[in-house]
Amino acid sequence: MRLRRRSSRVRSPCARARPPPWRSSSAPTCSSRTDGSGCTRDPAPGSARPSPARAARSSSATRRPRCCGCSAASTSRTSPDPIGPRPALYAWPVVDENRRMMHLVVVLPLSPLTAGDSFTVAEWPLHVTLLEPFSTDRPEVVAAVLRKVARGSRPIHSAAGEPALFGRRHDVPVTLIRDGGELSALRATTIAALDRAGVAAGRLRTEFRPHVTVKRRGGVEPGDRVTLRQLALVDMRPSSGAHHRSVLGVWPLGEASVTGPAPPSAAN
Repeated sequence: MRLRRRSSRVRSPCARARPPPWRSSSAPTCSSRTDGSGCTRDPAPGSARPSPARAARSSSATRRPRCCGCSAASTSRTSPDPIGPRPALYAWPVVDENRRMMHLVVVLPLSPLTAGDSFTVAEWPLHVTLLEPFSTDRPEVVAAVLRKVARGSRPIHSAAGEPALFGRRHDVPVTLIRDGGELSALRATTIAALDRAGVAAGRLRTEFRPHVTVKRRGGVEPGDRVTLRQLALVDMRPSSGAHHRSVLGVWPLGEASVTGPAPPSAAN
């Protein structure tokens, strides 16, 4: 049996990737259109005709024609990159280098708080979260908005409802707070006021379920009366550490005064 010797010649990758007959360099060149519709000449006699899907892609103004490699569709591009300008992959917030981003949350405490109070995560006073945590570099603007919102609002009288489990793993015990519409209206008013002031409240839940998280020291029982008289702005990442929380400012609902010092600016 005679074995066939394998050729020692190494074929280049370009030799293996042969262009289709309609892209052959020996074929006559097309007359490129200036309207960006690409090449419309018929393939040479005896050559394969491109499929309808390939022809549709070739006639698209957003792609370079594939029939003969002409650049009629890209004549209007001003970028030196043949692919054109590429969008950024990430949109990072543009922040003044002298300011820092702050992670804030707006709550309705069950017991009065004072601006300047600090506590650990485990010692969070009982509260109803009005706005989920969001990031901003303008806490003074947020404080001004909350001051106006609190001035035009009234204390909310409600009651504790049934218990529930929150969290991704449904392992956080909470007690729902019955909402007769006052809490939802206050939330919507606050979001709209922040939006008008140019502060994005981040990704908010579409379904608002006011609740009080059960703590080691207890919580509220179903049927208990709940009175919310105060709006509070809390720093979730103060300089004291990630496991601490700091109250930046509080505003009684229906009053214009601020208890405690004014919230500090975000300057370092």
